[in-house]
Amino acid sequence: MEVVQALYLCVVTGICALTDMKERKIKNCWLKAAVLGALFFMAVRGDWHMVLDGLTIMILTFAVLYPLYLLRMMGAGDVKLMCVAGLYIGWKKPLVFWAVTGVLCAIEALCKLAYYRNVKKRLLYFWNYIHCLYVSKSPKAYGMPDSRQETIGLALPVFCGVFSWIFVVYIMK
Repeated sequence: MEVVQALYLCVVTGICALTDMKERKIKNCWLKAAVLGALFFMAVRGDWHMVLDGLTIMILTFAVLYPLYLLRMMGAGDVKLMCVAGLYIGWKKPLVFWAVTGVLCAIEALCKLAYYRNVKKRLLYFWNYIHCLYVSKSPKAYGMPDSRQETIGLALPVFCGVFSWIFVVYIMK
């Protein structure tokens, strides 16, 4: 049953990745389906410790990523998708998921910087943002004007992170 649950997560994150790439939006209906699926699988197994583990990771993920959403450094759908993945993954080697997802996000960011040839502009903007944050002591929304196409969608790296996590936890046992 655990494998079916993990594959369900993989399918849902895959669909979220496709819609994010196509529409630049992660649809809530898929996130709700993932949460309901997780609760269904956990209820069928009667594994309430897994529910507590998953909810703990989900809350910790939210606590870490929500400030980035408030500063507009991440989209709400990205935060919710990471929380949903945390619900499924729980304490079963979450570092594999986080590491793969983080590395792929960094690669995507570097590729976009190279493609748009705006490394210097982005670094100057980021430095100025950090400086203003330090001086004013009050955060403002992060984001350069007219840079929507340059944003990094997290759904594909999350899908790859989930796929890698399934590989490590279930296939490489």
